[in-house]
Amino acid sequence: MSTVAAALRRWSPILAPFFTVATLIICIVITKTKDIYVGSLAWPYFSDMGRDDPAYYVFATGLCLTALFLALTWIFNYQHQIDMLTQPNSKATPALSRCSFAASAMGAVATIGLPILSIYRVSYDHPEIHNYAAYFFFIFQAAAVLLNTYVTRRILVLATSSPHGTFPVGGLRTTWRIQLVFALCFLVAFVLYIPVGLAIVCSFERLTIVKCLSEGLGADYCTTTMRFDDTYTKLYDYSNCGGINQLRSASQLVCILTLVGYALSFVTHEEVAQTGHSIAAPSAAV
Repeated sequence: MSTVAAALRRWSPILAPFFTVATLIICIVITKTKDIYVGSLAWPYFSDMGRDDPAYYVFATGLCLTALFLALTWIFNYQHQIDMLTQPNSKATPALSRCSFAASAMGAVATIGLPILSIYRVSYDHPEIHNYAAYFFFIFQAAAVLLNTYVTRRILVLATSSPHGTFPVGGLRTTWRIQLVFALCFLVAFVLYIPVGLAIVCSFERLTIVKCLSEGLGADYCTTTMRFDDTYTKLYDYSNCGGINQLRSASQLVCILTLVGYALSFVTHEEVAQTGHSIAAPSAAV
């Protein structure tokens, strides 16, 4: 592996979470300091915080960088797992290699949604493009996380059944434990955010121009910048279903933070790669 590739392999699982958290924090600060309208929610949706300038530029740039390094993280994850599964003395089944490829492929493909949802503002003419890009990202990440955690567990089983004890079982066990905790938390939040949340949430209502003006958002902002028609703005008013929207926005935050934690588990790959490179023959199949 070249020096550049080795550096990317080492830093991608660190930089992806870094840009995610940095983007989130900066958008929160801008939202609070500039008193940006976020639909009457105590904890807003991430996209509402990144809707208006200058937060939009932070939101778009940060998530595009996150997408790049997260895709690289999944690609290097596959290379790492295949390196272990294809050792000469490995008896891992072909099905496990296919599972590894499927998990990393879904994780990498999912990142396509991040540039789309971050660049295409929720206040644009077709907000469904933004929404579907977000759903695409989270659904594919959920599938990738679930399948990859299974693959990590199977690799750990192969390692612990090694008669030679040459494989770094401790590093693998640490990776699996981190992934299991964050995967479970992510999947619970994901279910609340998308399948359950979308099933029980009320129809999203536009903020009226009259209410926009009463919120003190400015005449030009309400009647020109965010004007939807003669009655409504392009902004959303979640007050008609505040509790459920608050549940969904909080679940969205947990999804983001647990994905950050899950990505950091790939940092342990470097330890595993440096301390061992073989899996002895197991007796169990996938």
